[in-house]
Amino acid sequence: MSIDLTKSDPVWLGQTAKLDDILAAVNRVKNWQEYMVRALDLAYRIRFSHLLRNRASSEEMEDLAVHLEDVACHPKREGMLNSFSLPYASRWRVLQDILEDRLAARDHKIPDEVKNRRYVPEIMALLDKHKIIRQQLLRKQIPGLGEANLTRIINMLEKSELVSRQKHGRENYLTLGPRAEEVLPPNSEQIVIEDSALAQLVELRCDSGPVKEDELVMDEKQIPLSACNDFGKISIQSALGVTTH
Repeated sequence: MSIDLTKSDPVWLGQTAKLDDILAAVNRVKNWQEYMVRALDLAYRIRFSHLLRNRASSEEMEDLAVHLEDVACHPKREGMLNSFSLPYASRWRVLQDILEDRLAARDHKIPDEVKNRRYVPEIMALLDKHKIIRQQLLRKQIPGLGEANLTRIINMLEKSELVSRQKHGRENYLTLGPRAEEVLPPNSEQIVIEDSALAQLVELRCDSGPVKEDELVMDEKQIPLSACNDFGKISIQSALGVTTH
């Protein structure tokens, strides 16, 4: 399919268009304008976010990394892309580097010392049950778990992509991370929520008025259906608050 970067919707480019078609369109551009580069930048960030937060396959991540290299590292194009208000080629190379780092990390299993650390099974089970929970309330549901110890464990789990954390005011809200399925029981029905959408849900929960402590837990029945796709995940389109026609 032929793509015209002067007219294409960046959300469509990010969600639907094929990378080969985008690359062909990029190669046809003779005179770059900043509005075109901005649209392409948004499209790449949408794709990047979707891959990282929806447990994309290694093949999908590698495809985007190779595409970004083809676009950003072209000897005649890199300087021009970096000459605008933002160094777009350099930005896209950073995305490429992150994808390649994630691919390299997938070659390594989650360490046993992470999976088997004290309190980790209880934390993961509570997150699997509640889907979204305030960090302080999580601590109170696990006897013997101190605040400082919980913070260290959450930092470790977040680094391993087992847990995602969203801050709202002084409170941290937790949900399952992209690799949670690697440590949860096989029959567990996980709902993985993108960070941007988690922020929206936290805002909705906190801004709807005073809430009691026992209300600061959210399960899948409380997640708005309009914000979920068919797989029970928050869609990138809903997270970005955009619509396409």
